[in-house]
Amino acid sequence: MQEQNYNANSAKQKKYGLSKHERLCARKDIENLFKNGKYLNLNGLKIVYLVNQNSKTENVKILISVPKRLYKKASDRNLIKRRVREAYRKNKSILKENINKLNLELHIAFIISSNKMPNYAEIETKILVSLQTLNNSLITTQRNNENKE
Repeated sequence: MQEQNYNANSAKQKKYGLSKHERLCARKDIENLFKNGKYLNLNGLKIVYLVNQNSKTENVKILISVPKRLYKKASDRNLIKRRVREAYRKNKSILKENINKLNLELHIAFIISSNKMPNYAEIETKILVSLQTLNNSLITTQRNNENKE
């Protein structure tokens, strides 16, 4: 009976986890994101995103950046990155459903642009708004593509 509990918990963790495959690491992909991506600016949070058709890999990959010129201490930068990762991890299901249905690949960069140390609640609301905005733009883009065909 304990084994069943363990398996159920591990499946739950995978659904809400943030694996290595969901992180944007390749230099080529990062350069492509910043060169060809679209920018979205929320108060204190910049988002760069790029949508690719016909994905063959993990559907959504993220990059989190906290500039050293705004936060001198590495501990502050790491704290903010942990908070952004956690907020995204909890709310990524907003994007995942439509991305999987549409067979798209989405690369997202979250860049902190405010020099005021944000708390978790502020970060989570900004991440939620950005994910909902991205989701809406994906839906409208897909509808426009369907209408053209």
